[in-house]
This record gives sequence, C-alpha cells and structure tokens, in this order.
Amino acid sequence: MKKITEEEKNILIKVGILFLIIVIAALIYVFTIKNGPKSSDQYLIVDNYLILEKNKDKWNQIQEYNDELSKKIYKITDGDNSYDSITMQYSQNRNWYFFDKDYNQIQMPKFRVATRNLSVKLADYKKENIENITDNVFINEVFNSYNVTNRETYRASKVTYDFDQDGIEETIYTLGNSTLESVDYVVRGFLFVVKNDKVTMLKHIKNGPFCIMEVLDLDNDGKYEIIVSEKVLNIPTFDSCYLIYDLEDNKWNIKHECQ
Repeated sequence: MKKITEEEKNILIKVGILFLIIVIAALIYVFTIKNGPKSSDQYLIVDNYLILEKNKDKWNQIQEYNDELSKKIYKITDGDNSYDSITMQYSQNRNWYFFDKDYNQIQMPKFRVATRNLSVKLADYKKENIENITDNVFINEVFNSYNVTNRETYRASKVTYDFDQDGIEETIYTLGNSTLESVDYVVRGFLFVVKNDKVTMLKHIKNGPFCIMEVLDLDNDGKYEIIVSEKVLNIPTFDSCYLIYDLEDNKWNIKHECQ
C-alpha cells in the first residue's frame, strides 16, 4: 500500500476541516434560519405610540411605522365602532389617517387599537388622577415602606377594573415625582396594585415615571392586561419603553419588557 506523504496528509486534513465547516453551517441554517422564528403577520397597534408583532406567545415591539406596515390591512376600533379592511397612514404630526378599500377616508378621532390577524377586547375601565395624595392610605403605605421624602412633589393616578373577571376590582396606581426640570431631590416612580385593601408592588424605579396607557384582553381569554409606559417624560413614541402585565391566579406577571 502506498504510503501517504506529508503533503497529502495536510490536504486530507484541510478537506476534513472544510467538510466539518459545511456541516456546521448547514445545521445552523436549518435550526436557526430555515426553521427559526418567522413573522406571524399578527400585529397590534395601540393609539399612536406602540406597535407590537406577535410571534407565538411573545410580543416584539416594532420601533417605527414603516412602508411594509403601511401596506397591510387592519381592523380599527375605538371600543364602540369598528372598521375592517383598513389601511393606515401615519403623519409627521403623530396623527393617523384611515382609508377603506375604496380609498375613502374613515374618521375615528378616539381611535384606540388596530389589529391584523388578531382578536383583542378593549376594557371599559376607569382612570382618574388622585387629588390630595397624602390623604390616600395606600399611597402613604408605599411612602412609608420606601422611606419616601419630598412627598409634596409626587403626583398619582389610578385605573380601576376587574382584570381577572372574578367580580372583585383591582386598582392600579402610578405614583411619581418626575419633572423635565433640574431638581435637588430624588426622582422616583412606583407602579402598584391594590386589591382587598392589600398593596402589591409591581415595579419601582428611579429617574422616571410610569403611566398606564391601555387595558385590553390581548389573548381573547377573558383576562385583561395593562400596557404601561416606563420613563417617558414627555410624549410617548414607538421606540419608548413599554411593559405588559397580566393577572393569573392572583399573581401579576410581566408578559413584555422594554426592548
């Protein structure tokens, strides 16, 4: 049998390495590209500040309304009125323009959401600002628990709704003292829930506020979620930070965090 020379051995090694690289690349393609996540073509647009794409059980935030999205067909609603087969154009002044299939403009001044290949329900919830917050027993409980000073600088609002449809309403509070001005005190934000007179803290942060943006049933399962903006000091935009919480078995869970 002919003895393999050193040069032939090196060629065989190089061929083997090349073959191994090809096999690894093929496996990567199959498992991460070919069979990887694909667009579900399921979209939720909330007012003029949030665009979400659903892939399986996850929500991905899209940070701009682009040409591809503008070519798609949506269902729009303000909670009372709905229109199907609508195209949407977004203007520089942050307003939506809606058109039906015959290019007639649809007026919806109190537009709340648009959906594509999704079924969601909007909650008829109550939202109000809280006056004289230092008289509120639940806010004072939070103040005391977190050793909050400069309490006169804080503002608060709340949303009340029966999120899990068990006949007992939950109240979601946002509490904070954010400002666009330079201040000499600590800026903090609190997001907490009160049910049966019990306070449950969802999240607390420094250097920014929380704001409850919408309440809706994202999964069409009869249980409602909240969309909350985080650290938005001025006008919320598509690339702002948003959180989504749901209530399952008396426990609040975060379904979507800032991206």
